[in-house]
Amino acid sequence: YAFVNFVTALHAKRFREDFHLVRFNQWDSDPDGKHPWPLSIAIAKVQGFAENYVRFRHLLDGTSHTHCKPYFDPKAVAALSDTELAAAKQTSFNTAHTEAEPEGSPTTLIIRNLPSALNNQDVARGWL
Repeated sequence: YAFVNFVTALHAKRFREDFHLVRFNQWDSDPDGKHPWPLSIAIAKVQGFAENYVRFRHLLDGTSHTHCKPYFDPKAVAALSDTELAAAKQTSFNTAHTEAEPEGSPTTLIIRNLPSALNNQDVARGWL
């Protein structure tokens, strides 16, 4: 799956409308012959780049038990405030997170059921 932060809520809405439940012909079947599920695109509970960086940065430190490794654009990370960077450093895998439903105009989407051909971050960024 992937979290994608759009510049505007309108861009996020259009992307969701255009790609939710879409299947791609070149990935109609995985190498094992299985037919993948269609894309599932939903509004993410955590909205915004800074908020997602604070929430998921700990996955980069190599101490997590998951194989997930998020990609954060280095330019966007460099633009974070000292307060946001400090908050991200204090957040760990064991930190409790309370996540309410997003309010307002959401710009962050979660994309599930990505094709298995998107097997690394470079390929996924190129597709997106």
